[in-house]
Amino acid sequence: IEAYKLKADTIGNETKVKFDDWVDIGVYADDDEKKLIYQKRVKFNTTKMNFKFEVANIPAKAAIDPRRILIERVITDNVKKVVLKD
Repeated sequence: IEAYKLKADTIGNETKVKFDDWVDIGVYADDDEKKLIYQKRVKFNTTKMNFKFEVANIPAKAAIDPRRILIERVITDNVKKVVLKD
């Protein structure tokens, strides 16, 4: 995962700020993002992170903030299709 946090001032200028927050990650069983099969709250404290976990079913998509709790202007980059490797 590559993530960062921005703070905007009153006129919209954005500045990267220290990221030290708990954020949910998860996976969906379907492409419609209706069936969340795994969710875990993890500490985001660096720009680039790796996470590993096992699920009972083959996931269709992986997501940061899968329930869309956090305020974000662009939510489409938080979900990625899972690609299986041989």
